[in-house]
This record gives sequence, C-alpha cells and structure tokens, in this order.
Amino acid sequence: MPHSNQITREKLYGEANVASIMETLEPAQITIDEFLNNVGWKEILNGTEYRHEISGNSMKEISYRMGAKVILKESVLIDPALVNLKIMADVLKGSETFIDWRDMARMVPMDVPKIEIPITDRTDFRFDPAGQETRAPKMGGQIPTASLDATGESGLFRGEITIPRSWLRDANYPALEDTLESAGEAVAVTVEKDVNDFYINNLTQTDTRANLDGTPAIATSAMFTVIDDRIPTNKFIPNLALMHPTDAAHMRIDQSTSNFPWLNKLYNDKIDNTGPGKLKIDGTRGNVEVLILDADAATSATVIVVNKQKCVAVGLRQDLEIEDFIDIREGVEGAVMSMQWVKALQRDLAGFKITAFRTA
Repeated sequence: MPHSNQITREKLYGEANVASIMETLEPAQITIDEFLNNVGWKEILNGTEYRHEISGNSMKEISYRMGAKVILKESVLIDPALVNLKIMADVLKGSETFIDWRDMARMVPMDVPKIEIPITDRTDFRFDPAGQETRAPKMGGQIPTASLDATGESGLFRGEITIPRSWLRDANYPALEDTLESAGEAVAVTVEKDVNDFYINNLTQTDTRANLDGTPAIATSAMFTVIDDRIPTNKFIPNLALMHPTDAAHMRIDQSTSNFPWLNKLYNDKIDNTGPGKLKIDGTRGNVEVLILDADAATSATVIVVNKQKCVAVGLRQDLEIEDFIDIREGVEGAVMSMQWVKALQRDLAGFKITAFRTA
C-alpha cells in the first residue's frame, strides 16, 4: 500500500539521505538503528530549531553510551532525514516493548491485497502400507483454504502523534521521547487486543474453569485438561496460551498453595531472550508458552489455549510506518502512523476458550 515518505524498521539501516552518517558509524561497527536509539533529542534540537550538527563531543558521549569499540569524534550534519528517522526509531522502540503480538498466531506477510492460505492437518494425508508393486496412496488432495483479504483499507489503522510546541521551546525533550515511545506502545497493544478479541469471538470450543478442573479446584489442572485432552482429542497439539495478568497471577498462587507437588514440575518460570517473566506449561503434551498480555489487550477471567500455527492467521499487509512527516519544530502534530493487518480463522478445533477462570 504505497504512501509517501514511509519509514519502517528496515529503512533505518539503509536510508540514502543518511549515508554520510553510516560512513561515520561503520568504523565503530555501529548500525544506524543503534545510533538512533542512543542519540538524544537535545543533540538534534536547540529549542524549536534544528542544530546544524551533532558535535564531535556529543558523538563521543554517544559512543560511550553505546559501549562502542571505537570512540566517535567526528561531527555529523543534521538534516530532515535524520530527524524523521529518529522519530520512527522512538516509535518503534515503544512498539517493540509489546512485541508479543507477533507470537500470538500464524503470521503471514502479504505482498498482495488478498491471498488464500492452505489449511492442513495430518488427517488430510494418508501414509498406508504399500509395497513396490502397489500404487502409493495419494497424500493431500482437496486442501481447504482461508482467505486473508486486505483489499482497499480493510484492516487499516491510523493515528496522529501530537507534540506541543511548548515542549520544544522549553527543551522538554524527555516528554517528546516519552510521547513517541508511548505512541508505539499504543499501536502494539492495539494489535494484541485485536488478535486476542478475534480468538474470543471466533472459538466455539469453550467451557468454564469449574467444569474443566474437577475437584479440588486447581486453575493449573483446568489448563492441563485443555492442553492434554480437549485440543489433542481434535488431533492438534497446543503450544500457546494467552492470559490476562491477573489470571496468570491467580494461577501461580492457586498452583503454589495446592497439595499437588507434581504440578510444580509441570508449571515453570521461563527466562528467555525476549525478557523475564514469561511462563511455560509442560503438560504431558509439553511446551505450551504462556503469553501474559497487556491488561488493556486481554479479557479478564478468559484464557485462550491454541495451536498458533493452525488456529488463526494474521496477515500483515503493512507493518508500522510513519505515513506522513510534519516538521516537528512546528509542534502541534508530529507524524501520522499507520499499520494494516487482517485475520482469518483456520481450524477452530485447534483452539479452546476457558471462561470464568477465577473463582474469586
């Protein structure tokens, strides 16, 4: 979907207008992305005017902030392209705080407005006894599809960032940076909520925690019933659970105070490269990752368990972009963000919705 003056994460590494900056950064093995995340607005702006350059002394300070192997000392000229890239870098930095939405479903890049994606499971294929003299059974055949349709403006979201001119006049640069990062966070949480709501509104397999966990009532036990029975019975293996923060805390407390020591071996804290605080459930089917969503994105007392490759597809027609830049020195409005994505249900039986998850 063409827009003028778009800037995405990929362009932060190869913007032609900042080639001279790249030449300065390369000896220190610093990418333009790293540089933009460490250069401050005080080094770019002087009140409501652009500085002529980022001074050699400032470049030295920036090098120390990044822990660069080579200390930069050359000054760098400031032009609108650099300013635009800095705006986008701050927005993306905020959006990546809630990057979990990319792990909530099957992600499908969309190079065209509408695509049909195949929906398969193992029952679509036959692998039977057949000797060399026997015709091999056909595998596959009529494979159903799901449609991802982003024609026109379907699934398009837009928002304008507002920046008061007084912040620039008063050199309130922390407020400027926080606003841009918060705008990015808002975008990511919106996607999280949209995908989670799609699961809630479209999954037909559902039951209450009380009906699932038996006696005594243990929240983790209800999860195991879904992970080890309800979804596998339909020939799918779950690998993801989506939870409200309060529900995750409730399950921790419920599990830790129960009289079932075996639960401790199956419910584990997991620390990984995306940050602390993630969980996994090692039911007998194993390795179900728990994503604790933002409280504004999740639905309290409702837990989703799915095979994320098989249940829902999210077509990303346009990643987060700055659609239009307006000179930030003028304040009032800084930039218009846009993003376009659509969703499709693949296999309904590959997911399950637990309702009334908390008893108190």
